[in-house]
Amino acid sequence: MLFSEINFKKEFVLASCMKIFIEKDEKMMEKKFSGKIIVLLKSLDINPTSVLVVKNGSLVTEEDSVNDDDSIKILNVISGG
Repeated sequence: MLFSEINFKKEFVLASCMKIFIEKDEKMMEKKFSGKIIVLLKSLDINPTSVLVVKNGSLVTEEDSVNDDDSIKILNVISGG
């Protein structure tokens, strides 16, 4: 295998990771994951009742599924009284 083939395969694998933006930490990360949003949030140690999740530009529920091709934004819920 040529060096350029190795680099291509490495970039291809990295490109297939889910892209996640966490508003609270103002952090962008990549993660290999496929499953329900509630499981993703728990794996990131995020309380599901304190956030809204946007998948590929659309608001979703914690029961919806996500995979490596998705772009996720985890936004803080702000309430007042």
